[in-house]
Amino acid sequence: MIGARRKKRKLDYRWFLERLEHEDMGEIIALEELVKGSSENPEAFVEEWIGPLLRQGVSVERAYELVIESVLRPN
Repeated sequence: MIGARRKKRKLDYRWFLERLEHEDMGEIIALEELVKGSSENPEAFVEEWIGPLLRQGVSVERAYELVIESVLRPN
């Protein structure tokens, strides 16, 4: 079950990267770093990035959207 979710997330990340090919290279690099960090230690990623948003009542989907937005547009 967990392996299937990780595989699906990897596919989702690839989709994001493909969509961003025409965007600013800095955004692509930032997103790659986010993906790398989340795949190397997914439990820590969820605890540090997603967990606080979930505890505030944000849905899982929206939490990921917010994390991605914060990486792409930090200011």
